[in-house]
Amino acid sequence: MKKVEPLILGLLLISSFVYSLHPTKIVNAQLTPSEPNWAIPGVTFSYGWQLWEYFPTSNLSSEILFMEQYFNIGYGNYTPKKRWESVFNLTLISKDSQQGVFQLSVGNQTQTWKYIWSNQTWQVNGQQQGFLAIYVPPAQLSGNPMITIGSYRVYKVISMDSSTNRTLYKYYQKDTGILLLEISVAILPTGSDLIVMGLASTSIQIPQTISISFQQYTFSVTSNSTISSVIYNSTTNVLSFSVSGPAGTNGYAEVSIPKELCPNISNLRVYVDGNEVEYEYTSDDDSWIIKITYQHSTHNIQIIIPEFSLLVLIACMLATTVTFSSLHMKPRKKLLNLRFRK
Repeated sequence: MKKVEPLILGLLLISSFVYSLHPTKIVNAQLTPSEPNWAIPGVTFSYGWQLWEYFPTSNLSSEILFMEQYFNIGYGNYTPKKRWESVFNLTLISKDSQQGVFQLSVGNQTQTWKYIWSNQTWQVNGQQQGFLAIYVPPAQLSGNPMITIGSYRVYKVISMDSSTNRTLYKYYQKDTGILLLEISVAILPTGSDLIVMGLASTSIQIPQTISISFQQYTFSVTSNSTISSVIYNSTTNVLSFSVSGPAGTNGYAEVSIPKELCPNISNLRVYVDGNEVEYEYTSDDDSWIIKITYQHSTHNIQIIIPEFSLLVLIACMLATTVTFSSLHMKPRKKLLNLRFRK
């Protein structure tokens, strides 16, 4: 019998202890093929994990908020002053519409695991395991709250595992459905027991979101590129930023612009490296969401936001005043005309 790395056995033990064999409750979940578009043989994921015992329960909420605020994909610190205790690696070997076959490796030891796309479970040596649901189709996540952790927009899924009395906090990147962070909590008389698992590295370009504020307005840029130098110039009404990514791959940026600053989206102009380009747009309650696509290299993007002309606004106000005065204040028409001339 092949010797198996103790940590792999440990992961299996953790999975049987922490996770129910039933899939996490996902809104609109369907047992239908849900193959992800990133599922290309050779794709790699590395997940780190850390076990905390006897953590003060009174500090639990603030600690979860801290991890949400400062989460970072990295082999070292996943938040300031917090490092993964160990890392295991997953490489996609093959896939079809039903499942992905992954090679799990720790050190020089490997095993082959199958991940079922539709119900987010693993098969190991013919047996079903509920260990670490690394992917959920975004369409199945849409009913969950969307938040930002670090610089990533995610769906936050909270569930209770009645078989282990643990609460699971799972954070899936909104576009790819990839699990970025999972916090498993058991509250005990001696304190809280936490198992934290998160993405330490991947060959996939995970979309990031960067937000900036001007007065009461917030702009955000979400992209599968590396984003830098996000600046809003309130004098020229121009939002600018730089993007970069691996040459030969497709890039995109989705930019959220407050409607109060841009009432008429048809007058908005977008420039990539000084050249005007077309864009797509959608709308939510308070913002326009414009989407820009490009081939990866390094690009500078400028978005010129049309201003609602002050002269037009004054003219509208004056026209309204004159009309109102003509109807209701005719005896003072001469005086009003004198004021307008002034």
